[in-house]
Parts: sequence; structure tokens; C-alpha cells
Amino acid sequence: MSSVPPEAKRGYRAIGDYAAIGDCHGAALIAADGGIDWCCLRRFDADPIFCRLLDAPRGGFLSTIPSAPSTTTRAYLAGTNILRTEFRTSTGRVAITDFMPVGRVPDAGTHDYVRLRAPGWLVRRIEGVEGRVALHVTYRPSIAFASRPARLHEAPDGITLEDDAVPLRSDLPLRVTGEQAACTVAVGAGECRFIVIGREAQSATAQRVEELLAITSAFWREWIEYCRYRGPYGDMVHRSALALKLMTHAPTGAPIAAITTSLPEHIGGSRNWDYRYCWLRDASLLLQALASLGYS
Repeated sequence: MSSVPPEAKRGYRAIGDYAAIGDCHGAALIAADGGIDWCCLRRFDADPIFCRLLDAPRGGFLSTIPSAPSTTTRAYLAGTNILRTEFRTSTGRVAITDFMPVGRVPDAGTHDYVRLRAPGWLVRRIEGVEGRVALHVTYRPSIAFASRPARLHEAPDGITLEDDAVPLRSDLPLRVTGEQAACTVAVGAGECRFIVIGREAQSATAQRVEELLAITSAFWREWIEYCRYRGPYGDMVHRSALALKLMTHAPTGAPIAAITTSLPEHIGGSRNWDYRYCWLRDASLLLQALASLGYS
């Protein structure tokens, strides 16, 4: 294994390299190599806990990559906004499942997918599929858009930050060095590990992760079943509808223009607006699209 972690050399990725996950409150962007380079919890317009998307050298991220050369495939679980990334190395395969837990309130009506329950967590589930794979895990949170250093502290079963920033809970042996925490761990077939980031994440357990995965999967699959579209390119239409629902702020019903902010057309340019708000033109087009699919 190289003495320099691969993520230390990593630069910017094309925006098309990212997949989105979310809970209709906040959202995250995940690169094809599994790096979570952007994440806002609880509110789309919150300060990001990861912002390597904007600042490759200093911005925070969560990385889980094989120590050996690997090939990667990824896809959403059918009918959901749950992302599964699989790494294959010469010694085996490992799957990473990323999601933000969300479900309906207990007294929700049949068609009520607006009043939602979401703990505001980012969950990464690591599962050994075949053989045994060594993984290098790095957690580097952003404080105030990486303008201030993150002061991390090791805690039982996780990492805490000063200033009441969001904690991390995990069954991985993460150790703090400077502004980040990291470890190398081997995952064998049938083994599962987890990382949970968010307020009150200390209560997370492996069993709770499995429960939240089932609840979140059921939520998205039930919602997409109400889609009335029956024309060509159905899979693409369903995937687009799921993305639009993900970008709708549940407490207000306001659809955001985009998950990202501060991405100029060219470096140094002035067209670097914050798109994490409800722009009326974009919102009208989004609502029209959902209505045409049967979502009133």
C-alpha cells in the first residue's frame, strides 16, 4: 500500500461524476470513487459538513477506498435514492451503500408523502461481498466552508468535534491525526460495518442502520409506485422523478433549484450563485413535471 493515501492526491471531479442522495431536507453528492464531497444535513442551505466539491485541497470529505487497485460499479437500488457502489479488487468485492434516512410519520394518510420523519443523518454501510478487501477510510469534516480548522476528538465508538458540530458514530477503528480521522480495515465476505454522521448519531447501532435502510427503501419505492407515466424510457423518467422529489424541501414544499452552490461557469467568474433555494422559474417547471406524472 502506498505511504501517501490516494485521496491526498485527488483533485476536482466533473459534476457529472456525482450521484445524489437525500432525505427531502438535506442532500449529499457522491463521486464515482465513493468520495462524499458535498453534504448538507437537515437543511439544503446549511453549511456543508463536506465541501471538497468547492475546494479540493482543503474542503472536507468522507472517503472509503480499497488499499489495492480496484474497479468500480454503482447504481441506485431499484426505485430508491439509495446508492450502492461496489469495489472489486484482486482479493474480493466490497459494497458501500449510502443513504439519508427518511420515512413517513406514523399517522400519515395513504397519499401523504409530505409530512416526513428524518433524523438528519448521513449513513454509509460497508458490506463484504466476496473474499476480503482492505479499505482506507478518511473522515475530514468542514467547518464554516473549510475556513476554520476542524478540531476532532476520539470518543467511544466515534469522533466528536468542538463547537457542537455534528458527531460521527462508527464501528471502525478511526484515529484522529490533525484535522481528520482515518483507519485501514479489512472487510471479509458477510461482514458489515457502518458510519453515521449527524446530530445524536451516538445512538446509532448496526441494527438501527439496517432498520433505517429498510424504512428508507420502503419510502422511496412506495412513492414512485404512484407515478402514472407508462410511456417510453420509463426507467429514466422514474429516476428523474425520484431526483425531483429528493430536491423538494419537505417542511415547506419548496423545490430547490439545485443541491450545489458556488460553482462558477469558470474559475474566478461571477456566475457562482447559491442554487439551494426556491427559484420561482425552476420551481414552476419542477411542479409541472411532477403534476404530469400524477403527483398532485
